[in-house]
Amino acid sequence: MLGEAILANPTILERSPYPHPQDIALEYLSLCSAYPVASTYTIRHHLKSFFSSRLECQRTPYFKTFLAQLEVCERLEDFESLLQSPELLAAWPKTTDTTK
Repeated sequence: MLGEAILANPTILERSPYPHPQDIALEYLSLCSAYPVASTYTIRHHLKSFFSSRLECQRTPYFKTFLAQLEVCERLEDFESLLQSPELLAAWPKTTDTTK
């Protein structure tokens, strides 16, 4: 029961503010780079979970574009490039509100 919640927010059991999905995703990719066992399918699934768990991400016009761009990523570098794109931060700016 807790598995989906932890997948969406791996920091859920910490006593820290809810991090931006981009921060979670970039840390996840650094772990994938250090321990290369995840397939691109698995990486894609996890990244979708990090972002789709946040309603403010789902409700933007960019969300469908993000998902489409995620589908064509084949290498870790592709995922990193997508996550660091100016379009992503413009669509989902980092805020100081940590209650979401």
